[in-house]
Amino acid sequence: DKGRKCFGQPDISYAGDCATDNPVIYFGTGDRENPLDTTVKHRFYAVYDMSTNNTNSTYHNLVLNEADLVNVSDVASESSEPTLKLGDDYLTKAQGWYIRFDQQNDTYDHTGEKLTSSPRLFNKIIFFTTYKPTFDDVCAPNGDSLLYAVNYCSGMPAYEWFDSSGKKIRYQLHTNSPLASSWRIMAKEGVAAGKISVGSKLINIPIEI
Repeated sequence: DKGRKCFGQPDISYAGDCATDNPVIYFGTGDRENPLDTTVKHRFYAVYDMSTNNTNSTYHNLVLNEADLVNVSDVASESSEPTLKLGDDYLTKAQGWYIRFDQQNDTYDHTGEKLTSSPRLFNKIIFFTTYKPTFDDVCAPNGDSLLYAVNYCSGMPAYEWFDSSGKKIRYQLHTNSPLASSWRIMAKEGVAAGKISVGSKLINIPIEI
């Protein structure tokens, strides 16, 4: 789609993940300057940096597109075990994965959803927030904020969160809210938590370490 912009700073797993020893770059798309737009279908990506640990010059200027990645959008699809398709061999394996927000196939309507913060990687979980507009008034830009937590290897849900039909999902939904803040990870004495501001609410989500 035209109009997919990246405003947030990526995060990187320099030691790779379950399928690669190369760095993995995590980033998403979303136009923070136009949060009320609903025409663009946004994504979240995990892409291998194949040039870092590879002496083969073919990988140094390798251009990847979505055909080189695994679409893990639908949690219930066959892609629920995407790590079987991932790896460093460009000819036989995919070099990362992506989530298309509007293809998650759960009970929520993700039309117009977009990334509104920089992702955070902590203890093998990627945390990020998205926003979906539900009002047309730019002076009162409330909508729905979605707080995501996904496995850094596969993009699958990191927590036991479910939609109204009982299907496992990747996010917590907070309706009728302004844009959520970025996740802030706090850890002390073996205990960690993710904290997010959603309007007047401060959300606290425990993280196992």
